[in-house]
Amino acid sequence: MMRVRGQFVLGAFTIAEVIVVVIIIGLLGLIVVPRLLGMAGRQSEVEAQGVRSLLTAAAQRDAAGSRSLALGYDQSRRELRLLELQEKAGTPAWLPAPLVRPVRLGLVEVREALAQGQPQVPTANWRIELPQARARPTITLVLRTLQDAPGKAQAWQIDLLPGTLAAQLRPLAYDQPPQPAQTSAIDLDATGRRADPW
Repeated sequence: MMRVRGQFVLGAFTIAEVIVVVIIIGLLGLIVVPRLLGMAGRQSEVEAQGVRSLLTAAAQRDAAGSRSLALGYDQSRRELRLLELQEKAGTPAWLPAPLVRPVRLGLVEVREALAQGQPQVPTANWRIELPQARARPTITLVLRTLQDAPGKAQAWQIDLLPGTLAAQLRPLAYDQPPQPAQTSAIDLDATGRRADPW
């Protein structure tokens, strides 16, 4: 309150001051909101890269190790993890592989999981085994952002091919089905180019 010539006057904002404040808040909103949505898009891509790294770790462990491995999905935790077949109280059990961090999916879901072209059920717990005695199956995972996640809808396909040490990650259209895995190797015998140098 201010005192002017014996009267008390309440201090208040003028309409011009209120309009200026509203304009400033609106401009800040125009700058901040797109950045927040962009951060959510980057976070979902980081999750997809994490799944690719997990599959790459599985391939490298499979090539160098002597234990049977599996890629496991836990629906209750929304987590992908590398599992090892170990003895627990004299019984074989699938336990989390040491030194390999699981990937927690927050903004991304597993839409499809394929092992050698056979679908797994992505809404429940599942496991794709990489047995030591046989060739590793082709593993394909299709990830997409959750429908209620902020940012634009995105999808990715991750392929781990037999005999490779790194998984491939590529973007997909949101509702696009999985595409055949892109191989970099060419079988010269199968293409009729047996005599060609390689």
